[in-house]
Amino acid sequence: MCIRDSHLPDLTGIEFIKACRDMGVKTESVIMTADISNELRDLCEINKIDHLITKPFKLKQLIDVINGRFS
Repeated sequence: MCIRDSHLPDLTGIEFIKACRDMGVKTESVIMTADISNELRDLCEINKIDHLITKPFKLKQLIDVINGRFS
């Protein structure tokens, strides 16, 4: 599972996940962000990001995603 923040120093979390996929990494993807814009949600959908977690979030939310419970 690839868990990344949306905003990284040199690229976005989505760009990072896309680069991993381009190298053949096949895993679920999670973006964490404080950005709740429709634009980011659309980008995640277009780029087949599996999960979007908005900050602040409770640790249980992240654990549930990791354990496959997407409530």
